[in-house]
Amino acid sequence: KREVEEDQRFRKEVEEEVSKREGEGYNVEKIKQALSAPPKELKEAFEDFTKRVAAAEKFLKGLDDLDTTYFKEDVELIKDLVKDLYSMEDAKEALEGLKEKLKAFAQEREKLSSTLKELEKEGWKVEGYKMALSGSPEDVKDALKEVFERKVAAEEHLKEIEGWDPLESSHMKEVVEEVKASLKDLKNLEEATKRMEEVSEKIKNASERRKEIKAKVKEWLDSGYLVESLNRLLEAPLEKLEEAFSDMEERIDRLEQLQLVLDSLDTRHFVDEVEDLIFMNDPSRVEEFEKRVAELKEKIEKDKKRREDIRRDLERLFEEGFGKAREVVEKYLEEDLSILEMHYKDFLKDVKTLKELMEKTGFKIMERKTPSRMGILPDRESTPENFLVDESNLVAFEGVKSAIEGETPLLYIYGPSGVGKTHLINAAANELERRGKAVALTTGEKFVEEFLNAVKSDTLDDFREFYRGADALLVDNVEFLAGKETSQEEFFHLLENMKEGGVVILTSDRPPGELPETAEKLINRFQSGIVAEIGLPTEEVKKGFIKRWLEREGLSLNEEQLNLLTKTENLMALKGILTTLKRAATTGEISDDIIKDALSRSTALAEEHDEIMKAFSSLKEKVLSLAEETEEGVEEEGSSEEEEAEEEVMVKCSVCGEIIPETATVCPHCGTVFEESVELLICPHCNAEIPMDSEVCPSCGASLH
Repeated sequence: KREVEEDQRFRKEVEEEVSKREGEGYNVEKIKQALSAPPKELKEAFEDFTKRVAAAEKFLKGLDDLDTTYFKEDVELIKDLVKDLYSMEDAKEALEGLKEKLKAFAQEREKLSSTLKELEKEGWKVEGYKMALSGSPEDVKDALKEVFERKVAAEEHLKEIEGWDPLESSHMKEVVEEVKASLKDLKNLEEATKRMEEVSEKIKNASERRKEIKAKVKEWLDSGYLVESLNRLLEAPLEKLEEAFSDMEERIDRLEQLQLVLDSLDTRHFVDEVEDLIFMNDPSRVEEFEKRVAELKEKIEKDKKRREDIRRDLERLFEEGFGKAREVVEKYLEEDLSILEMHYKDFLKDVKTLKELMEKTGFKIMERKTPSRMGILPDRESTPENFLVDESNLVAFEGVKSAIEGETPLLYIYGPSGVGKTHLINAAANELERRGKAVALTTGEKFVEEFLNAVKSDTLDDFREFYRGADALLVDNVEFLAGKETSQEEFFHLLENMKEGGVVILTSDRPPGELPETAEKLINRFQSGIVAEIGLPTEEVKKGFIKRWLEREGLSLNEEQLNLLTKTENLMALKGILTTLKRAATTGEISDDIIKDALSRSTALAEEHDEIMKAFSSLKEKVLSLAEETEEGVEEEGSSEEEEAEEEVMVKCSVCGEIIPETATVCPHCGTVFEESVELLICPHCNAEIPMDSEVCPSCGASLH
């Protein structure tokens, strides 16, 4: 009974121990099975169980002494093997593996620690990586790898910085040092790299800009400009250099503009002044040069005006019969002004003396007959500078400038009457003559008349010598050649002759393709150059024309009156109206009513103009057609057509010089209203100028009745 009770008590103790260990996670399956075994077997089984548990607890205690914070899975595996009680060998093997991992981890951590210490000694910032020393094996491994990679990258960046432009780097020393320091902070390398790239780009741009400035300074030095002050600043900080360069560039630009102005001036009579300005190469003196060029320009304008005044006065005296006037013009007009003034004053003294003698003796100077010459004289007041340019005439204006420069061999300008064609062609003639070119300026009518007269008088060689010997051929109203085959043929050969480096400028009232009765080869020749149209002037051009005329005449109008006048269709009609207003201004102020009356009369005169031009054209056609027939071979001597044709008497307009019918009350060319008869006549047979009261032409003997 005692044995039974003792066995029961023992079994109960075993059950309690098994239950406890089972709760602790131990494998108790075998001991549970032994609970139903005989007492001896149970006792042996329990003793074995107790030993295994004791060994397991000792093993686990040793495991707990290890720092297995980052090896949870390994620890759990080992614990499972230990608590199995029958897999202790496997547990021991797993523990050895864990210890190897712990050892490797410790070595990696030590390597990271020593690496960070070494980098700190070298000046690298590694604070951001020290936290990895208390991190997982992966943290340590990643940190170690990243530190090495970033160190290599940072060293490459630092090496790159050493290759930056040394001059620009020295001027940005603080910034460069800041970038270098930021690259030493390996944890923030990305931000430091971005900053480095920004500074690198800035230094690169600064270096390129400095090279550009150096090249420009060298160019200026090679051109002779005195830029030593800027040359000394080429190594200075870019901001300071840029400021000095900008100032120098602006000054040199002003010098270049001054040189262009100087080149455009007619300085033939101011050699000494120009020699002082030839080397405008000191930018620091640009203000002085500007003042001197302005003064020279003013002197030249005054000189030009004075010469023109003298020329006009001498031309007037020449027309009065004082023949030496032309000699003074031809010999001294281009001399120094003091020389011209001296001869001019001497001549005026002679004129005064002669006039006094004439008054005492009663002698009179006979009216001078203008010697025959080819072409016409240009209007000296017409220049490229005083031509008003807008979109209606820009192409033609640029074409004239190009022709003057010799860049356009043939220029054909067309447009309605009164838009500035004659001004442009006269301006071209004046400028070409100023440049020393031989200019043949004429009109279509004049060319035909001169050609027929040359054929008739057997002076064709002289005619051709004059026109073909010119450097420039300028023909106004070339449409007048229409229907005149022989004259067209002569004109075509003249154009062919001008191909050899000559300049040709033609004007017409229509484009080449619309010229009636004109040879195809002549039209093709016209079209071979630049064909430019001039349209009706804009309000701005007309207003500018009026203001310029008012300024020249010393008159003034209010804005409303200006607007009234701009309603005039073309500049020629406008010129006629202004001439009327000038006469009105001599008796008082120009009122709105006077302007409106002038505009009304202009409209009425325009209608009369059409009738006059028709009659004029008809008369011209009759005379020139007769001459063409004679030239082509009509052999009857003393042809009766000249004597039988009752010709209308032609005269020259006293304002513009154009030939018009004697009965005209208004010039169809310039719009001038005639209150009295014009004094000069033109013989309809030989085109000579003759006295108003002549009954027989003194040149050809033809009857004028």
